[in-house]
Amino acid sequence: MTVKLHNKGVYVADEKIQGSDNTQYYIRRAGQFIYGKQNFFNGAIGIVPKKLDKYESTKDVPAFDVSSDVNVDWLYYYIARPEIYKPQEALCTGTGSKRFHVNNFYNLSLAIPKMDEQIKIKEYFVHLDNLITLHQGSIPKFV
Repeated sequence: MTVKLHNKGVYVADEKIQGSDNTQYYIRRAGQFIYGKQNFFNGAIGIVPKKLDKYESTKDVPAFDVSSDVNVDWLYYYIARPEIYKPQEALCTGTGSKRFHVNNFYNLSLAIPKMDEQIKIKEYFVHLDNLITLHQGSIPKFV
């Protein structure tokens, strides 16, 4: 399991790539917040969907259980804003491909509203996403 760029969600790759004998795999659970270390700053974030419950990823795609004080969908929409994830590139380290490590994620400063506000914000963005999807489907395609 991995995460698509630009907030496009969590998915299973068409081709299964086996890591080396030293690669460790971790079982992920539905509802966990997940991100790609190499592309966090490119919007490689998501929530593990129910249909991918118990799928595996490597440590380069960490997953987090979210506190009951935080609505996981609100958290996704909050972090999915470019002004939140793009500046994090400055914190990435590594040679070759830079990574946004778990400690950096834990150090993100979040303004967390009360649960009822989180739910209203999440519902607004879900509604907005649905409208965008609806309108994209009705756009005539010109060849």
